[in-house]
Amino acid sequence: MLSCREVCEQAQDFADGRLGPLARARIRLHLLMCRNCTSFVDQTRQTGKLIRSTLSRQQGSKVSPELMAAFRRKTGDDATD
Repeated sequence: MLSCREVCEQAQDFADGRLGPLARARIRLHLLMCRNCTSFVDQTRQTGKLIRSTLSRQQGSKVSPELMAAFRRKTGDDATD
């Protein structure tokens, strides 16, 4: 059986459906017995959905020049567009 650490390491791939059938089955078996990992995987799924919905709403929007300038100052990237 997988450890909690192994489940956590694979949680995002599991939530996104990027694991094969055997890996999914192993995680599901662990989740049947571990309430903490079940909560963690649920939170991972919810976070992914939130990020995807936020990104889909922001597609096509432009980043303000002020925000880009602040980002460049913070990262030391002085390259211009």
